Amino acid sequence: MAAANKILMLIVIIAVLFGTLATSKPIPGLDERTLPVLHVSAPRSGFFWAIKSLQNVSWWCDKCKPTDGVKINIKCNGKSVFSTTGTNAYTGQKDVKVDPKWAVEGASCAVKVSLSGNSHVFGISTPVIIVKTQE
Repeated sequence: MAAANKILMLIVIIAVLFGTLATSKPIPGLDERTLPVLHVSAPRSGFFWAIKSLQNVSWWCDKCKPTDGVKINIKCNGKSVFSTTGTNAYTGQKDVKVDPKWAVEGASCAVKVSLSGNSHVFGISTPVIIVKTQE
């Protein structure tokens, strides 16, 4: 009986070792994305942009290069109102003036940052609300 227990224990140990070795190697293609993912880190949820103020837009991209450029587009209430460009798609930021020409009090605005060379790679911020400047 003791010999049978030892053999059973040896079989279990071999099965566990085999299972560990088989699963420790990454499965090809499981974590490989075909496109980079661009994340807009500012503006964040709950922020307000005052008309005539200077606001920061920032982003980072997990598989982009610092030499890649970005397009920055601001949409308010679903309508594109402002666009510009930025540098360093890997991690970057740009200050944007909230211009009274396009900023309307009470509007809900979001920022879309996309890769200059591939518009399918983009990120969109959470909405911010435009408020009147306190003068």
